[in-house]
Amino acid sequence: MNTEKEMITNCIDALFEPDSPWDKIAQYVEGKGEFVHPILNIATIYDLHYGLIDLRKSFPDMTQIVKLVGVLKNGNLIAKTFASATFKEDLANFKVNGKHWCIPVYWEFELNNGKIKIASELANHHAINNQLGLALFKALFELE
Repeated sequence: MNTEKEMITNCIDALFEPDSPWDKIAQYVEGKGEFVHPILNIATIYDLHYGLIDLRKSFPDMTQIVKLVGVLKNGNLIAKTFASATFKEDLANFKVNGKHWCIPVYWEFELNNGKIKIASELANHHAINNQLGLALFKALFELE
């Protein structure tokens, strides 16, 4: 049986396979393609390459469910959920092809009987109200 770390690594690696969501977004940001979500089209991907976010302080020594989402720009939802994973690992040094990749905006949350609890502040330079984040997640889950 795969260890949790191996399962996480496989899950993360899959995001960067050709034609994966992140691969398409990277191409879009570089002006080489278009990213279309089955539910919401992405008009702009903002700050995909903003820089490495410090995830170390945001992941306590317990399993968290993390949703990687797009960013909010001028109050508009411009990207839907890209992927989800359950993991304990610190991804602060995660690299793809030798380069750091950043998750522009994210919330840490736990699922409990369908309810979503915001568990941490954003770990990058984007500031967003937690209540707005909670409303966003509720909307995402209703769409899925």
